[in-house]
Order: sequence, then structure tokens, then C-alpha cells
Amino acid sequence: MRILDRYLLRSVLVPLGYCLAAFTMLYVIFDLFNNLLDFIEGKTPLFEVFLFYVMLLPSVLWIIAPVSLLLALLYALWQLARANELTALRACGLGFGRIMRPLLAVSFMATLVVGLVNETIGPWSGYWTSQFVQLQRKRGALSVNIVSPLPYKNDWAHRVWMITEFNKQTYELHDVTVHQQRADGSDEVKYQAPRGYWLDGRWWFTEVVIQRYQPNGYLAGPAESPVLHREMSEFTETPDDFINEIKPPEYLSSLEILHYLRTHNQLSDKAIAERLTDLHSRLAMPWICFIISLVAIPFGAQAGQRRGGALMGIIGALLMFFGFYILVNVGVALVTSKASAFSALWPSVLVTRTLHRPTAAPVRSKLHVIFVGLSRFTAVPVIVSAPRKSATVGVARKPVPARSVMSTEVPVVPEVGVMESMVGAGFVTVKPSVSRA
Repeated sequence: MRILDRYLLRSVLVPLGYCLAAFTMLYVIFDLFNNLLDFIEGKTPLFEVFLFYVMLLPSVLWIIAPVSLLLALLYALWQLARANELTALRACGLGFGRIMRPLLAVSFMATLVVGLVNETIGPWSGYWTSQFVQLQRKRGALSVNIVSPLPYKNDWAHRVWMITEFNKQTYELHDVTVHQQRADGSDEVKYQAPRGYWLDGRWWFTEVVIQRYQPNGYLAGPAESPVLHREMSEFTETPDDFINEIKPPEYLSSLEILHYLRTHNQLSDKAIAERLTDLHSRLAMPWICFIISLVAIPFGAQAGQRRGGALMGIIGALLMFFGFYILVNVGVALVTSKASAFSALWPSVLVTRTLHRPTAAPVRSKLHVIFVGLSRFTAVPVIVSAPRKSATVGVARKPVPARSVMSTEVPVVPEVGVMESMVGAGFVTVKPSVSRA
């Protein structure tokens, strides 16, 4: 079976590679026309433009991969069905699930790859490319990397940061004030420093002034003398926390969203719903690749069985594909109406498959003999009569040689269970003829 698996994998991986390359080029061309004016005005070197699109690809993989996989599966299955290779495999006793196992494995691996990229380099590359475009629009301006002001509240650690200026590139802080609060919200310690910087995984403040407070709000004595350089080991915040505070939600991974919700437990219901929507979107979107395979396999297997089947299969699968995204947008809209993020997003993943019901095998004008197995160990389908437009099917109660009951156009019949599955899938049809018995 390794030969069969390799053959099926090659049948889908080759068109998948072509589709990925084609859709990547289309996306790059479309985005280039969108940003071309910014690159020209910023006099961006050609190498930086090339680097920009290399960095952009991980953030859009979840868009390119599903549609590429869809077309690759449709093409591969159409080729197999047109050459009657699926029929031959079924006639050899292989179940449809066994034949499709390598294709499902490819879809599952694509799901894992897209999910891994979405959780690692995808959000970072998307944010980097957005900052790169802004930098081209303001070539040489420091305001692109400067955030001013930047308030940050860590509800979990009871700390409030007030940063006058934060450099996203060097992680430098200017005129920073940190309030360490008690559980009741009153100030316990206040730290003030004209400058702070990130070094060796710790914050360091220069000329820091520390003022302590009593529980009733009064000063607990005079402020401590300024320290030239002080390691702020009591602070658990990192530069990534500040950057995630100013990042758009679409550039956050699911772990970063969970961390954001943990450190901001006093958000409004609307803000929580938006973050949960982004979280479930991150978790659900990679499964498009696997859902696509469940849609493409029935359409592709039926595409080669009749004239025009390839076109109808592609159209039907694309309608299902775009219908999925319509369901996603409807789910996002439901979140704004106070529906749960889970009930708004995950049904679009689960319902897409259930909407597709493979059509039954077409009924043709020519007479076909239907194999039916009413007994697993003795029954063999037998033609009782064969009128011009209808056929009556009977069952032999004893094992009868195939030559005496089968048409001259039919080879020796395999076991009944195999023939049942072949006919049920619409792969085998037999013309009637006069029995030799």
C-alpha cells in the first residue's frame, strides 16, 4: 500500500505546489498595486520590497492555503475519476475511506502547519509589514517607532504604568511613573524615573525616586534618595506587553490574547467579547484546510463520472468555500449582538461540512443492473428479468457459479460487500445480457 499512498500523495502535492505558487503571486501582485505609491514616495530599495513580501507571506498563509488545497484536491480527484482509477481501486476491494486517507492526511498536516504559523511568526510578520508600510509613508520619521503617551494597567499584578514616551524599536522609556497598588486599589509605592531601558531581561531605571504610602493614602515618610541605576526586579512586565497593548487585535496570537485577558480583568463586556472573538478566530481558522478536504473529496470524486462534472464540481466546491466565509462574517456580527464568541465562530466550521450532501448516482436511460447483497455468505445478485426500461433483481439462495448468473460483459464478482460498496458509490454499472444458464 505504500506505492498507492505515494501515488496519491504525488497526485495532490504537485498541483498543490502549483496552486500555492499561483495564488501567492496573485496576492503579491494585488498588494504591490496597493502599496506601490508608498514604495515610490519612500524610495524603498528593491531588496527591501522583496524582503517585505517574504515577511508578508506567513501572515496570509491562512488565506492562501485553503483555496490552494481546495483546487488541488478537486484537480487530483478529477484526474483519478476521469481515468477510472478510483473505480479500479474500489474493484480491488479498497474502501473509499482507505483511498482518501493520504488526501485527508495532507489536509490535516496543512491544518497543523497553518495553526503553527498563526501562533508563531504569523502575527509578528503581519505587524512588522504594517509598520514597514507606515515607515515608507513617513520615511525617516521617528514618530513611527515612538508611542506617546502609553498608559498600561496590569490588573493581575496591581500595577499602573504611565509612560510619556515609549520606543518600540529600542524599548526605551522616557518620563515613566509606576504605581504599585494594594488589592483595594490604593497606592502602596510610587516609582518615578526620567528614563528606563530593557537589559538582560529586566527593566532598569535611572535616577529613580521611590515614594511609599500608608493604607490611608498618606505619605509613609519622605521619598528615598534617587538611585543612579536600579534594577527593577519586582516588575514582571516586558516590552512585549507594552507592544501588545498598542497592537491591533489581528496581530495577536491566541496566547497573547489570553495573557491580555488575564492582565486586564476589568475590561468592559464589549471589549471582552471582541478579544474572545479574535481568540476563537485564531483557533478556528486553521481548520478550514481540513474542512475544505471534506468538501472537495465528494465533489472531486463525482466530477469525472459525467460530462461537465469537473466544472460543476469546482463551482459547487467554490460556493461552499465562499459560503464558509459568509458564515464567519455572520458569526462575527453575532458577537456584537452579545452572542458568545464560541457560538458565533465555531458553527461556521462545523456547519460547512453538514451543508454538503453528495448527490446520488445519476439515473440513466440505459438499463443498469443493481447489485444488492441480502446475505453476506450465500447471496449473489441474480437477474430475473431484464425488460427494456426496467429490471427486476433477484437473489440466489445458494452459491451459484458466476458464469451461470452474470452477464457476459461482467467479470467474476468479488465478495458481496465489495460490490455493494462499489455500486453504492455509483462506480459500477452493468448492462444486462442473456444468461448462459
